Amino acid sequence: MDRFISRRLVNRFSLLVLALPFVILLPSMSDFPYRSAEAQFSDYAITHYPNAVFLISTLQEHNQIPMWFPSILSGYPFFANPLSGLYYPPGWLALFFPLPFGFNLVLALHLVWGGLGMFHLLKTEGLSKWAALFGGLGFAMLPKSFAHYGAGHLTLLYAISWTPWLLYCQTCSVRSSLRMNKFVVPDGIILGIIFLADVRWSMYAGILWLTYNISHRQASRMGNILLRMVGQVILAFLVAAPLALPLIEYTQLSTRASMEVEQIGAYSLPWANLVGLLYPDFHGNHEWVVYGGGVGLVLAVFAMIASTARTGKKYWGLVFSLSLVFALGVALPGFVWLAKVPGFDLLRAPSRAIFLAGMGLVALAGYGCEAIVFPPENLFCKRANLVLSALLALTLLLGFGLVIQADHLAWNLVWGTASIATSVVWILVGLKKLFSRHVWLFGLYCLAILDLGGVAWQSFSPRSTEIVLGEKSEVAGYLASQAGQFRIYSPSYSMPQQTAISHGLELTDGVDPMQLESYSKYMDLASGVPREGYQVTVPTFSTGNPSQDNIAYLPDLSALGNLNVAYLVADFEIKMEGLALAAVIDGTRIYRNPAFRPRAWVQAPGSPIGSDFIPVDIDDWSPNRIEFIAQGPGMLVLSEIAYPGWRARIDGKNHPVITLDKIFRGVMLESGIHHVVFYYVPSSLIWGIIILILGLLTWLVLLFWIRRLYLRIDESEELRKNLFRK
Repeated sequence: MDRFISRRLVNRFSLLVLALPFVILLPSMSDFPYRSAEAQFSDYAITHYPNAVFLISTLQEHNQIPMWFPSILSGYPFFANPLSGLYYPPGWLALFFPLPFGFNLVLALHLVWGGLGMFHLLKTEGLSKWAALFGGLGFAMLPKSFAHYGAGHLTLLYAISWTPWLLYCQTCSVRSSLRMNKFVVPDGIILGIIFLADVRWSMYAGILWLTYNISHRQASRMGNILLRMVGQVILAFLVAAPLALPLIEYTQLSTRASMEVEQIGAYSLPWANLVGLLYPDFHGNHEWVVYGGGVGLVLAVFAMIASTARTGKKYWGLVFSLSLVFALGVALPGFVWLAKVPGFDLLRAPSRAIFLAGMGLVALAGYGCEAIVFPPENLFCKRANLVLSALLALTLLLGFGLVIQADHLAWNLVWGTASIATSVVWILVGLKKLFSRHVWLFGLYCLAILDLGGVAWQSFSPRSTEIVLGEKSEVAGYLASQAGQFRIYSPSYSMPQQTAISHGLELTDGVDPMQLESYSKYMDLASGVPREGYQVTVPTFSTGNPSQDNIAYLPDLSALGNLNVAYLVADFEIKMEGLALAAVIDGTRIYRNPAFRPRAWVQAPGSPIGSDFIPVDIDDWSPNRIEFIAQGPGMLVLSEIAYPGWRARIDGKNHPVITLDKIFRGVMLESGIHHVVFYYVPSSLIWGIIILILGLLTWLVLLFWIRRLYLRIDESEELRKNLFRK
């Protein structure tokens, strides 16, 4: 009877439990998430929304998938940017709905998907459905996930949600490889999908997958395991090739390749923030959120002191502890050398490893739940009582000390103390068997849902679409009404990227973690703002206050003019000779650039860029193709950023593209009137698609051949057995 009730309840109750992310996000499905009500920026608005709007508009207006993104930083290779979302098919589902509703819907589905994957993973490790379900709930509702949701890290959460499935498919693939009796999605494909979703997480997921393979190896020899892993890595590369090859090319030309140890170790977890394991941080830095729930922490501690010796428990204990240690980043001895390891030298924020720590914590919590529901014969209850009581005392004393130091009663201290106290009491009740198994489990789930749900609810602050897209909308409306094709420069981020894309404006400044080194150097001179090391913004904001940081720096109007900058927009006064104030709207000043140059012109070869030019009108423009009629002789200069893959045809014949002043595209024209076309055909993307198609076809052929081989072996063994019986 107990088994029947358990099975029926799990099958129904699990759907409700794992759907909790939908419940949390449902009231704000049509809003943009921010970390707090005071937060100025969110990647949802700055990056993901403009990328999606641009992708939709290009498909509708030009019937093509955009390879080039002209809206910020004077243009960059959209197909090579991992945040473009081009290569992750599940992310395209968001485009079928109004934004940001589509983003929130797809994200909620991913959080549920991640919880379901954790549930299945823990079941393969031998946990009961109830214990595995608790681990799935903990993973789906990780407070750190909702903190990063508030920061707008959409693609990162997409990739993290696939991580349990990566390990689950690895386990299933190993078990089914002995006899090819059923098809299992290879873990190499999942690893490739994670790369396509978010490149940054693929390094962490790959290390987790590598160590999981080795620690959970079956009877196979280590050589066979390594051989299989090499094959799966190759398969992952085949899946990821359309993005991997363009990204390698882009990275080599970007500022990302020149990061120093300080930039790589940015947002390292401070030692003091480890106290966040006990107390949630509702609106602090999202990178430093380590809280995994009071119930989960107490169960994880109980799992480590339970006498049951399991490979999975030891493994997740190491994952939890080592991930927290790595998250300390620059505080670690030897981090300087680790930052030079290929792959790690391109990653920032070592505190992202806290996601792995959270995964380890919820897995241990599942093991702890299992040890209480199905206690082993040699479970040390006295030791458990002692350790849990010590944890409760530590939480109370530490919380009391922090209250005295802060001189006020902080809500997060009360929350963490109450969560751990009630969890300790309830677990001690479970050990004493004062209630039936299902009553105790129901109470445990209620505690976890209240704790994790409450923290998740307070980890982000929704902001309406009208407010986010209405920021500087009057300024954007004024600029959009001006005639001609031009760009805008703002030293104070006075034209938000989401507002610019909504009004069809193009910016020379911008925010993006991938920037061309040649363009950044040019903008250092054009903006007059010095840049120190790797930065995600152009221009740099030294203190993170855009409205004030660059007041003292004067731009080079001629250099900006060559970039087709017609207007400068600032929240402060720019005092320069010849710079005329065109309008002041809501305190934002709009200046007309006297050194404005058109988007294309013809000038004498060898003369300085932008001197003695004859304007050229563009007849047809799209992100991947620019067409116009120009009269030579002379150098045709296009105020667009040069990048490998841009090609030119003059009067129907291919012609070499010349890079001028290290960033502009140009072609040499002979005498007469010419039909000129610049078009974008990136070779790295073509090779990536070819590798994907040929590689997967080869893999399918090999899979079919191996399956036939196993079937023949099975037939031979069956025939031998029949002959032996006769």
